[in-house]
Amino acid sequence: MNRSLATITLTAVLGICGCGVRNAAIVEAANQWWQATLTTVPPEKTGTVTPAHEIRTKSGKVYKIKRHVQTQAEELDQLEDQRWANRLRAMVKGFGAEGNTLLVMTNLAPNDSKGAQELCRMAGGFIWSRDMRHFGLENVTVMGARNERLSYRIGLHGDVR
Repeated sequence: MNRSLATITLTAVLGICGCGVRNAAIVEAANQWWQATLTTVPPEKTGTVTPAHEIRTKSGKVYKIKRHVQTQAEELDQLEDQRWANRLRAMVKGFGAEGNTLLVMTNLAPNDSKGAQELCRMAGGFIWSRDMRHFGLENVTVMGARNERLSYRIGLHGDVR
């Protein structure tokens, strides 16, 4: 199932359960955050030349970017970033909310505590970011493939378990 279909399905299920508009807004915001978090630069081959150019900001400021030749180390870094993002994309099925808890639905096995804890920490960064505080979320729970709780964090200063 592709990512957008999974998101629509999850949103529909949450809506049917009576979770309301607040939860749908949380799910939408979480999905947008997740996509932005996992956006990576497409790897360029070693030796690729980017000519000198200028970038103009909305305020009118101009940045002059020098000519650049892609190195092997840069290519390897970009490939590693892409592998990391693909691994995380494959883990998460969707998001939900229950009271003041953000639910992260995954396809992780019960023994994958390292992956669950990594997702729990990342989701904590999402719910405690300044622009997300208006949802009133305080806790994170990472759910496994069989809907079992794999990891959780209670409050900003709580340990990830």
